[in-house]
This record gives sequence, structure tokens and C-alpha cells, in this order.
Amino acid sequence: MALVEAAGLEMSRPEISTVARRGSSSAARAVTGGFSHLRAGLNDEDCRSERIPVPDALESDLRVVGGLVSSYKETEQAHQEAAESHMFGARLAHVHGQIAEMRDALRDGDFHRTFELAEGDTLSLTATTMTGPAGWVYWQPRTIAIFNAVRELRREEGVPVYFSADTGASVYVNTSQEHVDRVEAAIADCGVETRVWELGGPARVLDESDALF
Repeated sequence: MALVEAAGLEMSRPEISTVARRGSSSAARAVTGGFSHLRAGLNDEDCRSERIPVPDALESDLRVVGGLVSSYKETEQAHQEAAESHMFGARLAHVHGQIAEMRDALRDGDFHRTFELAEGDTLSLTATTMTGPAGWVYWQPRTIAIFNAVRELRREEGVPVYFSADTGASVYVNTSQEHVDRVEAAIADCGVETRVWELGGPARVLDESDALF
């Protein structure tokens, strides 16, 4: 965003996402913010991020509790490992239907279905990254403890809460504003540092008075 502003370019956020994508897929989605879909493609016209319109209540009510579990990882190596997994083809065949279902759940503002799908995809993703040639296992005991705490909150107390994770050991726990304090306490009881976030984005250029440097 800063480079586009400095160069005086007129680009939409989806167009800017194609530049950010050169760094990482997460960066591309962060440009458009909120609930964003980074489409697959072989060129910048197709492979760009777009924000999915959702009811305001879903965006404003969401809270994400980060359970920070320290673990070194090589992201690039995890990507290579996933592509060599025997489960990779099955994941590609499965994920397009999941994306369509997720987009519908988001448009309907269906909190439970949205994050139920995200939780399931976490397990699918990790099954793929952990079954490559090197058999990488990024999860740590406290990662599993957080998963169990989330499921117990849901099962025993009826709390709307679901876990998600990338290829690392930290866990991102999705819940509502009403229940965030209870969820954060349960995650902290797993012996990890916690953070609480609201939904962010889209990316924007800060006023000069707010600039970091």
C-alpha cells in the first residue's frame, strides 16, 4: 500500500493484492482484509484477493484468541512438503467445494458453519503438510491442549468456539464478543500466552501522525 501510494499509482485493493502476493498469500489477503478469498490462478488477472461481503454483525462480533505456542518452522519447506504428500491431490479435489460452502456461510452470517468449516480445514491442511517425505509435525503438546480445551468448552458449556491453525504450532481460536473472556481464560490455562484480536483490514496508508517511522 505504501509503495503504491509513494509511486502515485491508481490501483484497486484486489490489484494491489497481486503485488503483495509476491511476498505471501497471507499478505495478499491482508490487503483486502476482513473475510477475503484469494483465488487460484496462473496470472495476476486471476490470482488476486477479493473481500467477501458478510453481514455487519458477523464482522463486529467476531473475536480471535491467539494461543501462542513457540515452535520454529520453515514455511517454504512446509509448502514443498505438502505438494509431495500422497494426500495433496485429495485436498485439491476437496477444497473447492469447501470454499463454495464457506462463501455461502459467510454471506448468510452463519457463525457456527463458518468456523466449523475453518476448524475442519485446519485438520485437512495439517494432514497434508504432515504426510510429506520428511513427515514434519509442527504441533506441540500445548497445541493439542488448546484443541481439547476448545472442544470441551463447546461440548460442556455450549460456547460458540472453534480452533484454527496454519502450518505452525500456535492456535487461533474463533469465538464471539460475549464469550471471549471465558475462552481466553481457558486458553491461558493451557499454559500459553494469549492475545485477543478483532477482525482487521482492509490495509490502508496511515496518516503521517500515526506512522511508525
